[in-house]
Amino acid sequence: MKNLIFIAFLTLVSACDLLVGGAYEVKRLDEYVDYLAGRDLYREKRVGALKFYCNDLRDQVVDVLHQSMLNDPELKLKGALREELERLKLLGARREGKTLHLMNDVTVGAEGLDAWRTQVTELLSRDPKNVRENWIPAVIRRLFDSVVLHAGDRQVVISIDYRPKCN
Repeated sequence: MKNLIFIAFLTLVSACDLLVGGAYEVKRLDEYVDYLAGRDLYREKRVGALKFYCNDLRDQVVDVLHQSMLNDPELKLKGALREELERLKLLGARREGKTLHLMNDVTVGAEGLDAWRTQVTELLSRDPKNVRENWIPAVIRRLFDSVVLHAGDRQVVISIDYRPKCN
């Protein structure tokens, strides 16, 4: 009987923790990716709500994408050339609100923009099977309303209709 009362007490305490435990703040991209991949932050942090710092998460995504584009090992960009491409916004990533801008005049150019749009549209059409290993599509779908691809003197807009969005 004492064991049953103790178990009931622990269950009640856990339920109260969830109801009045406050909110846990998700500010880091790696933690957001883990959450999307199924990590139960409610139970783990013993809270009743999660607060997502969406703009901070968007900034982190842009930083990762920007650096990965500039540091692509196949391009072997270094020094002044790398800095000039970045300064002129010919290669890299940035954002305006919930719009992600990807620029690539180096390997895509205006003639390759349609093929690039097809690749990105396909990539964003569904979540990957393993979000932890291939997190970019899942995160972009939830954090951004659109992606604008810039190459040469052209640009195309890809709308993202996924809901719910991180506001």
